[in-house]
Amino acid sequence: MARAALAQGQMGKIGTKQRPNGSWRAWAQYGDVDGVTRPISGYGATQEKAIADLKAKAQQRKAIAGEDTTLTPSSKLADLLDLWFEEIEAEGGRRAQSIERYRHAAKVIRAPRTGIGSVRIQACTTGKVDKFLKSIGRDRPALARLCKVVLQGAFGMAVRHGIVAVNPVREVSRIRSSSKPIEVLDRDQRIALRARVRAWEAGERMPEDARPRQRGGQPRARGLVDVMDLALATGCRIGELLALRWADVSDLDGECPTITVAATMVDVAGKLVRQTSTKTDAGWRVLTVPPFGVEVLKRLRDEQTPDPTAPVLPSQTGGHKNPHNFNRQWREARGTEFAWVTGHTFRKTVLTTIDREVDYDATRAQAGHSIAGDGVTRRHYVARATVAPDLRDVLEPLGDRPDAVTDLLSAS
Repeated sequence: MARAALAQGQMGKIGTKQRPNGSWRAWAQYGDVDGVTRPISGYGATQEKAIADLKAKAQQRKAIAGEDTTLTPSSKLADLLDLWFEEIEAEGGRRAQSIERYRHAAKVIRAPRTGIGSVRIQACTTGKVDKFLKSIGRDRPALARLCKVVLQGAFGMAVRHGIVAVNPVREVSRIRSSSKPIEVLDRDQRIALRARVRAWEAGERMPEDARPRQRGGQPRARGLVDVMDLALATGCRIGELLALRWADVSDLDGECPTITVAATMVDVAGKLVRQTSTKTDAGWRVLTVPPFGVEVLKRLRDEQTPDPTAPVLPSQTGGHKNPHNFNRQWREARGTEFAWVTGHTFRKTVLTTIDREVDYDATRAQAGHSIAGDGVTRRHYVARATVAPDLRDVLEPLGDRPDAVTDLLSAS
């Protein structure tokens, strides 16, 4: 007699068996989304872990099918967030860095006393969600917007699963942030900042030091000025610069030295990853390097024995430098006088200079920002990097050298 088909989302009797390598396998028949009953398996170091893995896979299939039956309107918001993360990770397509940022926002949503993670799904009204987001947005508008993205996604899934009829996040107030003036570095500030950071790297006593540094102590980080100068030479994000390899540097001894920006360094769950995709599609770009940036690259090349896969700006151990570590070192080196200067300040300085001296299109190409209405062909079929115009003569003054090499530019 034929075995009766299982209903969609239903799992049959679980069987288990120990494998030759000592681990365990658990299996069962499962009513899949297309109505077909199929076997599914789970694995683990123990019998209990194998069964748990099997149940997790069945739960994941339910989430993808939009037929999760474990959540009800009386379930807690924290449980809905857990299911949403299962769904987006199963779907794929999102960068690990983005999911990590979503998880950070979820911690804020779940936070005891200040969060709403323990609120029942049916009690999460538009007013309650709006009040929570406003409480975060008063001091941290960017974080509030990220929390809104997570809540919007989680409740959108809840609507699809039939847990709620309406997404309560749709009608919350717009999260506004006060516009801050764009601060850029002028020539005197750039010269003073370089001098200060070089002194800090050399171990000199800084004005804010309470007492002289002890001899024989741990040396301070080096290479911060190199990062600053390459940022001012290119307008790259710090993560993009730290991801540069020597294979990305071209024609360094020729007439038109360039770098190709094709990756960025990110920290995912405490693990440093060279992400071979930029923030936007237009972020993959080729940039011409002005003479003061070329000097930095040549010196770094001569100090190292460049391997094509080796980082241009290595850490003390020779690998890629972590952006978090750079930012920490930079905060120590810049001092209180330049406390407002971050890695993004260099980028703003570059882009403001190009916008004033050339035009907006050149600024956008250098920044790696997408171009609206660029056409279906380029968006979907043409695999090529955006080539920014030759802006060496515009960017060279940011090197602040008394003997700026202008004759090289006129000769090229």
